[in-house]
Amino acid sequence: MKRAAALFITVLLCVSMMGGCSEPRSENAYTYDHMTIELPEGFTVDESGSFPIMYSPNYPEESDNINITKAGADNIDNYSESVMDSVFSSSLVGYTGMLSYEETTVDGLDAILCSYGVSMSGVDMVGTQCYVFGRDYTDILTLTSVSGAYDDDFEACLKSISMH
Repeated sequence: MKRAAALFITVLLCVSMMGGCSEPRSENAYTYDHMTIELPEGFTVDESGSFPIMYSPNYPEESDNINITKAGADNIDNYSESVMDSVFSSSLVGYTGMLSYEETTVDGLDAILCSYGVSMSGVDMVGTQCYVFGRDYTDILTLTSVSGAYDDDFEACLKSISMH
């Protein structure tokens, strides 16, 4: 029950859209704490809150976005597909189901890559999350596709993840 509660809190943090700090390594690189990603061309970073959110160049007309959140140390074994599906279904308004789930590694660290559907106010979206489990942290990259215009860019962003 404690693990489900911790996962629930993590998901809520992932859905939040807040800001943080960065150390750019290249023109489109963005670093937040342990994670560096390559942002799609033209994305704007908002660091006004506790966690960063990156908006598409056509925001607010297009609400595609990326955010990075953090959680305490956790273990990949606590995040099965059925647990993730259960947490998403109970915490995301308009959740339409898990689209994919894969256990993998990022820079030698355990990671989960999953996608899920959400429908809100007649707008269908796909959320893709990458959970990276470090020794004393869990970093969560969330990419929200609304228009579909950045799907290839989001795939490239996921492939660009480096941890330090």
